[in-house]
Amino acid sequence: RGLGDVYKRQVNKDYVYVAYNFYSSREKLALPKLKKGMKWYAVCDSTLKEPFYDTPVLCENQQYADVSPQSVYILIGR
Repeated sequence: RGLGDVYKRQVNKDYVYVAYNFYSSREKLALPKLKKGMKWYAVCDSTLKEPFYDTPVLCENQQYADVSPQSVYILIGR
């Protein structure tokens, strides 16, 4: 139904989490725990007409991503 991949950027030490929802309904995907002081920020939502945000948006929930049906979300941990 869903899949989440984490990548670590070497340049600025950010974490990149890509959440894929292949299912036809909303799915909650668990977010990996970050180091102390770091937070998850949304940077892309493929359901939007303009999917990439101008500035990262702090995620209200730091424990899971609520992903729309058949979509991709991209989060940055910093």
